[in-house]
Amino acid sequence: MIDRKGRADGRGMQAGLDMAEGTRTGSGGVVLAAGASRRMGIAKPLLEFPDGRRLLEVQLDVLRSGGCAPVVVVLGYQWERVMPIVPAWVRWVFNPAWERGRFSSVTAGLRVLPRLPGYVLLPVDTAGVAPDTIAGLLKFADERMPLAVRPTWRGASGRVMWISCMLAGMLVRLSARRDEFRLDHFFDSVSVRMETGDPAILNNINTPEDWRGYLARSASGIRGR
Repeated sequence: MIDRKGRADGRGMQAGLDMAEGTRTGSGGVVLAAGASRRMGIAKPLLEFPDGRRLLEVQLDVLRSGGCAPVVVVLGYQWERVMPIVPAWVRWVFNPAWERGRFSSVTAGLRVLPRLPGYVLLPVDTAGVAPDTIAGLLKFADERMPLAVRPTWRGASGRVMWISCMLAGMLVRLSARRDEFRLDHFFDSVSVRMETGDPAILNNINTPEDWRGYLARSASGIRGR
């Protein structure tokens, strides 16, 4: 694994979760931006808004504005092109196993974070999630102290997740023994569901048509799908 300065991270598998000094308050954030963008034709983190901002920059700001600290981004596909736009306040980590799927990227991000009560996982292509939704998710998790929280919209499972430190540690340890793991099914089985008013938690931007449609809806003031 390569850290923000491009160096191999030789720390133990559970360095971030088990070796930090004590347990801090609050929740960290992980933007998952390692996957291939074959149908998009460009690395999704580099998708550009009309004001010149890139999708990755916006997603990182969503987590920070929602109350997550620290925030990391996991890179993989075309990481050399994406890395230069990562803001100085964000740590980036390269996942060499990014082609194996989301499980490897989730655990790559968790390994470099300090021990915290919880962590928000936000896919880079789940565009449009409001910072208030993230803040509400953190408040809900703080009050309930569950193993995990899965936000929903009209009963449909969102692509954003909050996971507890306990669950994060379990996943990191599992990654030492397994290369792949069906996260969505597992998360549904262990999560408390939190209904939101934010349809954007369902967004999954995969094609140029998806992106143009999202931008058109956003320009019209329509949130979500």
